[in-house]
Amino acid sequence: MYYAYSMKGKYKYHYYLCMNAQKRGYKNCPTRLVNAQAIENNLLECVRKIIPDPKLQGDSWNALALEDQIKLLKFVVKQINYDARDGLLEIILQNDKSYKFSLKLEELKHIPPHKKDIEVTKEPLIRQNLIFAHQIADIMKEKDCSLHQISEWVGIAHPRLCQIASMINVSPKIQEEILFSQDKRLYRIPEYRLRDILSETDWEKQQETWNALLKSSDKQA
Repeated sequence: MYYAYSMKGKYKYHYYLCMNAQKRGYKNCPTRLVNAQAIENNLLECVRKIIPDPKLQGDSWNALALEDQIKLLKFVVKQINYDARDGLLEIILQNDKSYKFSLKLEELKHIPPHKKDIEVTKEPLIRQNLIFAHQIADIMKEKDCSLHQISEWVGIAHPRLCQIASMINVSPKIQEEILFSQDKRLYRIPEYRLRDILSETDWEKQQETWNALLKSSDKQA
């Protein structure tokens, strides 16, 4: 399965789509697609039952950055399989031990939007796009696929996808500001203004252009 999302009006729906369904048609896969939040929540609860690690629990887990949560799960989980025919979620740990949990497909089709999911739409657009750019890079690496293929999967025009994917070429310092800064000026910076930065390969010059861009956004306030 691979991660994707679709838009309906102003709402974004996250899901995992079966590769078999995408390549050969939905009729060849009983799983087809599942709600991303639903399967991620169920997976985490199952992992907690298997591994009594305090870092996976409650406040300790919530205090971790998303990147650290992913690293922690990858450290203990080797592979995840889901078969809608049997209604079983299989978790294979790094030590090759396998655990199976009953999980009906109906439980993975839809869940009410979580508050945190709703808050994502309140994030600055350039932050949303930068996160998406990193997701694209991860998919290309893990699936050994091209931007053309991803464009077909997610339903976004190839030129537009290339624009978003190129955001990972911004210097690490600027990326850190975009991802973690609470600076309200980020909301006033349109994505196209980053193209001047992306055309520059020198990180110091990128930073100069970025600083100028932040200052110019003050005039729009």
